[in-house]
Amino acid sequence: MFSLGYFKIFESALPAFLVLNFFFIFNIIPLLYVSDIDASYKFVLITVYLIISFFFYKCLILRAENDLIIRLMKGYVYTCAFGCIFSIFCIIIPNPLSDLVLYGRATDEIRTRAFFQDPNVFGPFLVPAFLLCAYCWRLLFSSKIFAAVRWFFLLTFLVCIILSASRGGWLNLLVALAALGWIGQRQARWSLRFRRRTSLPIVALAIVAGLSYALVALGGYDEFLADRLEEKAYDQDRFLAQMLALEEAVANPFGIGPGQSESYEGSVSLFRAPYSPHSLYVRVLAESGWGGAASFLVFLLLTMRRAWSIAVPDWRYASLSAVVFASLLGILANSFFVDTLHWRHFWMLLGIAWGLSGLWRWEFAVRPRPSGVRAR
Repeated sequence: MFSLGYFKIFESALPAFLVLNFFFIFNIIPLLYVSDIDASYKFVLITVYLIISFFFYKCLILRAENDLIIRLMKGYVYTCAFGCIFSIFCIIIPNPLSDLVLYGRATDEIRTRAFFQDPNVFGPFLVPAFLLCAYCWRLLFSSKIFAAVRWFFLLTFLVCIILSASRGGWLNLLVALAALGWIGQRQARWSLRFRRRTSLPIVALAIVAGLSYALVALGGYDEFLADRLEEKAYDQDRFLAQMLALEEAVANPFGIGPGQSESYEGSVSLFRAPYSPHSLYVRVLAESGWGGAASFLVFLLLTMRRAWSIAVPDWRYASLSAVVFASLLGILANSFFVDTLHWRHFWMLLGIAWGLSGLWRWEFAVRPRPSGVRAR
């Protein structure tokens, strides 16, 4: 981080540094009295690693003079494309590696997960890549040769999001698309290029969505996906777990400790429930206490405020900033039903948002804007 950013950790990110320090402190306090100390140490270390990754990506973006952000986003798209193509290949042609990328083969309710442990993570992981292809393609790939590849990627990503059968991932995509459309309309006020970008892809995306559903229906997945939309028995258990976690939060203002809301067989934690809370907000409140939840919520609000402030103005990374804001909003909606605290791509997007905010401040507040620079 020091070599990437000339010690730019604190530059334009001092509020995030302070708030995350408070969040870390409130994670440490419960270690004085937790029952399962090993689980708490494990989850604290994971959280520290993710906080460090947040500052790493923030510093990386501040070196955007070398267009590192473009390379990073290209790598993200290529990674998602590889996982999707390989997953679809294993569905069409079963092979010994199918169990690595597909979930539920034993029950014939196959769900794509690529190399993730859970399809509920893989589905949301594809949403930013889908938005990048839909809204930032010219920024990432200037060559017209890749025009056909764009629609192939969009179709592949959408099919795998659908086949992940993640209800949270579907909600994530819908919220992100709505947010991106809203921002696109605001950007269209000052740029004809954005006006065309906002209107034309809407029809194309509808066509892609129709083709994706047709492919899913031809594969016999339509009944399974319709069944996924219905309420399941374990949904009630998850809501019960959330209620019990809230009761623990009231009884333990400083929290029950990191990792203590994980419900494993034989667990000696304070928390007793058939499932984990499956909610970012409930988990942070129960494990880190009221202070930890407040500090983390402030961090999220500061991040979204910064992401919004750079998503609408006319500058060179306006389209990318819009995608980052929409992706974060989708994850925050997803977080009501899934624990996203330790999602690495979530913290990557948080770091990118702060890095782009710092870059925008540097370009407009410190250096005069060169003539002829337009948003892409």
